[in-house]
Amino acid sequence: MDTLVNGPLADAAPRAGTAAPAPRWAGVAREQLRAVAAGARPEMTSGAALLVLLPLPMLVEHARTPGHAADMHFAMVALLCTLVGLFAPMAVWKGEGPARRGYFWSLPVDRSRHALVKVAAGWGWTMAAVGLLLLWGALLAWMMGGEMTLGDTRVPLRPYSEVPRPTPADFYVHRWPMEAWLWMVPFAAATAAYLVGSAVALATEHPWRWYAGFVLCWALLGMAGLREELATLVNGRYGWGVMVTAGEWKQAALRTPAGATVFAGRFVPDPARWSATIALWMAIGAAALAFAARRHQER
Repeated sequence: MDTLVNGPLADAAPRAGTAAPAPRWAGVAREQLRAVAAGARPEMTSGAALLVLLPLPMLVEHARTPGHAADMHFAMVALLCTLVGLFAPMAVWKGEGPARRGYFWSLPVDRSRHALVKVAAGWGWTMAAVGLLLLWGALLAWMMGGEMTLGDTRVPLRPYSEVPRPTPADFYVHRWPMEAWLWMVPFAAATAAYLVGSAVALATEHPWRWYAGFVLCWALLGMAGLREELATLVNGRYGWGVMVTAGEWKQAALRTPAGATVFAGRFVPDPARWSATIALWMAIGAAALAFAARRHQER
């Protein structure tokens, strides 16, 4: 008995009246990664099911017309990644609104830092989801005989009056290729959206109401003829449109095999403008997140 009381087992346990040692932050981060994955499992499962089911009509259509290749538009995939980043914090903090975080007081770590570690764990899983979406988009394009592009322009080879029922062979298709640096855009855009969404989820009881309020405000401003003021957030020089697409819609000259020059709309990447835009929205999101986390500071 004396050996058990005074031996190594007893020495390893905290003595009565003394506080247990604080866990290392690396251990806290690992635990939060597991906790976030367990809590968001229904959302992850639903998202995986949608990834499998939604493309089925496109794959069936391609099987019916195997000679017709179909591309994946980069802007659409990037928009989907950004939406994942915006709404992911609601899965991370599901059922843990500000009024339900009393358990923070019982944790042996600083509450504010613990909240930020949980945000970081959710960001890690969000980046994994973005990577999966990009891989899935590239795989779908390959399965349909296409590729990931900035869009394409179809120019008829003959007047429509001469082709009552045009087929893909009656068009010249020019694909606007992607530059290599654009693959980082969905990750950065999703990160900026995740910071903004985390600030909303961390500071409010019902994030959905804030998102719904924004949509309602947009609609009311549109009815009042003031939608342009709010649209600046999306379509402005440093709006979310630039953040997601890394450029803007412009007219570009295209020379066809017949020697004719036509003008077509396309997304034109602008690295400098996108860098300034992503830095701006990341700074806004980080500042809002830091402000929201202050309510968990030790006092």
